[in-house]
Amino acid sequence: MVTTCTVFSIDTGDSTGSYTSRVTVHARLLTRDRRTAIGLFVVLVGVCLASGCADRRVHAEEAGPPARGGTVEIVGYSDVDHLATTSAYLASSIWLASTWARQLLSYPVSPDFVTATRPAPDLALHVPTRENGGLSADGLSYTFHLRSGVRWNSRPPRDIVAGDVVRAFLLLCNPVSPVGAADYYTRTIVGMAGYCEQFSRVEPSVPAIRAFMTQHRIEGIEAPDDHTVVFRLMAPATDFPNLLAMPFASPVPSEYLDYLPDSPEFRQHTIASGPYQIVKYTQNREILLERNPAWDGRTDPIRPAYVDRIRVRLGVDAQLQLLQIQSGTADLGIYTTSKLFKDYMVRLGFVWTPTMKVGSGSRVHLRPGELPKGRLVVPVSKHYTAVIDGTVHDIGDPCRGGTRCVYGYWRKL
Repeated sequence: MVTTCTVFSIDTGDSTGSYTSRVTVHARLLTRDRRTAIGLFVVLVGVCLASGCADRRVHAEEAGPPARGGTVEIVGYSDVDHLATTSAYLASSIWLASTWARQLLSYPVSPDFVTATRPAPDLALHVPTRENGGLSADGLSYTFHLRSGVRWNSRPPRDIVAGDVVRAFLLLCNPVSPVGAADYYTRTIVGMAGYCEQFSRVEPSVPAIRAFMTQHRIEGIEAPDDHTVVFRLMAPATDFPNLLAMPFASPVPSEYLDYLPDSPEFRQHTIASGPYQIVKYTQNREILLERNPAWDGRTDPIRPAYVDRIRVRLGVDAQLQLLQIQSGTADLGIYTTSKLFKDYMVRLGFVWTPTMKVGSGSRVHLRPGELPKGRLVVPVSKHYTAVIDGTVHDIGDPCRGGTRCVYGYWRKL
């Protein structure tokens, strides 16, 4: 069946056709042998943390019921691009953020594709709908009610309130380390574009950033009380819940305004809302996360958090990552298949074309005139989609009404 989104034809045919499903694309492009299966990193980390696959190395077919305890050992070559959730953009940053930062809505860990890709309540009590009164009749207003008892691991721990959610959006366009996909929000939320344009001209210092955020507001975001956040949109956007499930939208504690966003000082003072907290961060060497004592599993329907700690060792090249995983001294690898995948794509005759730089924002989207003709494989968040002569081949519509950012693509020569 072929459906049509705002800007592209979307082929959602079954997996028997060429490049017609995410599963097919992954199978053909990522799994030349069993070793490359470990490359589905973001998915595997979630599954690993949910199932407690730590300390005792087992094959998938040997795994039993989830067991609490142990350490997930992860190896990688380079550091994350950002620790600040407002600017975390690459896959390694996104999975790390998911362990210690929560959002209004999040993606459940599930083997079912539909369940795993549908935003579910996290900090919010419900996903707003017309039926529950959270979504206005015209589709322009979303009202979220926060759970009680969700706390920061601040000193002393305190509740996360609606103002912390608003603060995240106020910080997105800061002049030091801005969000990498500003278009998602500036083209959607009332007043966001004007606010960001003004913020971009502010002096990149702690006092100037704090003063600007204190003295300005975004017209389309308000917190009428500590447990309610209201968003007003420029036009109906059915994917707005997806935008709120991204790490960019994670609440921000007031303490973060004491540091330049994502600075070395900030990276030593992260504050957690999720089941884990960063207890040690050594740039390009090691990231260690342990259980967050302020986290209460009864308030978190998304993260079962079976393991006790997560250790990330950096500076390990791709080949050594594979050897350590095969020998059982590591569970997963960051970018384990990055080189394998790139080499495989090159062997297939594809050439990579980058379309953005981290921190500069994206200028290319899934819409007409912004991607060349031919056979393309395009990374979009958590999966790859195929674009053939302007037709997107996928099992769903990844275009987001033409606002889906593209930071690079593989093109068949």
